Amino acid sequence: MTAETLNKTFLTLQLVMKEIMNCEGRNDYKLAHFHKDKLIRAGKLPASLQCDTTSFGLAQQSILALAVASWIDPPLPQASTQPSPRSPPLSPPSPTHFDPFLYF
Repeated sequence: MTAETLNKTFLTLQLVMKEIMNCEGRNDYKLAHFHKDKLIRAGKLPASLQCDTTSFGLAQQSILALAVASWIDPPLPQASTQPSPRSPPLSPPSPTHFDPFLYF
């Protein structure tokens, strides 16, 4: 596989990740054509893409909403014939626990 093919592949991956962040984690997005071959011929194909603040903010809000939903309304346990003891209430997650960019 050539370096050009790898670069085009990773740029597509970055475009997909950005669209997923804009769609709040869903996969019902439309990926716009980036015209990578045209940019290669012009010598202007970027090595990476910037993430704008709107996409980043939407991703953070989605992650926080999922985190809050998981400790406010936890999934129901599986049905059992044995009575189960009550579990202690869940505590809210720490902010750093759900920061996906903390480890980069």
